[in-house]
Amino acid sequence: MAGKESSGQYSAETAVSGVDGTIYSRDDLTINGTGSLAVSAVYQHGIVCNDNLAITGGHLTINAVQDGIHAHDSVRIRDAALSITAGDDGITVSNDDETAFLYVESGEISIPACYEGLEAIDITIAGGTIDIRPTDDGINANGSGAGSVIRIMDGDITIINPTGRDADGLDSNGSIYIEGGTVFISVTDSGGNSAIDYGSENGGECIVSGGSVIACGGSAMAEGFHEESPQGFLMYSASAAADTRVSLKDALGAELLSWEVPCSFSSVVISAPDMKTGDVCTIEIGDVQEQVTIDNVSSSGFRPAGMFGGGMKGGRGYDPGGGRTGRQRQPVFWRAE
Repeated sequence: MAGKESSGQYSAETAVSGVDGTIYSRDDLTINGTGSLAVSAVYQHGIVCNDNLAITGGHLTINAVQDGIHAHDSVRIRDAALSITAGDDGITVSNDDETAFLYVESGEISIPACYEGLEAIDITIAGGTIDIRPTDDGINANGSGAGSVIRIMDGDITIINPTGRDADGLDSNGSIYIEGGTVFISVTDSGGNSAIDYGSENGGECIVSGGSVIACGGSAMAEGFHEESPQGFLMYSASAAADTRVSLKDALGAELLSWEVPCSFSSVVISAPDMKTGDVCTIEIGDVQEQVTIDNVSSSGFRPAGMFGGGMKGGRGYDPGGGRTGRQRQPVFWRAE
């Protein structure tokens, strides 16, 4: 694909029996180089791979009536720019033995329209810039139990869903681990939407050990991080309109983290690097602010009128040099099959 522009079209009229994508591979498929590829599928999927798909370069623009990318065993992405508009999932990896995984090492992934953004059993993001605008879940580890994992090690991730009903930003049927990077999530405060949802009923856990997180959504089913997370966090009720600015400042007034949240919300989970038990921070939501000490028992929050009310929990923070460190995993782009 080096130095060239290519395009492909797929429709009911051009469909071949057993082939359900504009680009279709019955075996492994690698897309690389520095050129551009435009894929249009007005019948089914954009790119389909029955085994392992690797995208290691180039600029791909995919428009598909169903999935933008659909693979059976794995999708691995590095040094590529992807723009995907899909009627169903942006990128999905699915197989019967629940070994399907998605690995993003670097590059840019923009999914401005989709049902769900990224979906697989095991999802690891080790870098890159990812922007997802779904109508349902943003990133979904959809296995049958504890084997479902979302792991964010680095990168800049933004998930915005202003229209979803019973939608989640990060959704794992098992566990969620945030170890680095920046994660901004905004799902509207309606219909049971939750910024973070993990499978505690399946033995899963939700741990933050690094990175910057602002996750805003509804409060009805809101979930935060486990209290023994190595990095401290705050979870609290905070009813606010769309485009309200959320900010976290340290004891000296220096801003640690902020975001103008696009959707209305009633629950906020926020965590910044090196937050730990005993730290004094100031939370600002719009024109209202409150000073809190990070622990696992503080309780406060903001009511719609801007008055302080019930609902805040301060997550217990542990020194990054101690606590739970055994879960960290180094990125491996080529996984043994």
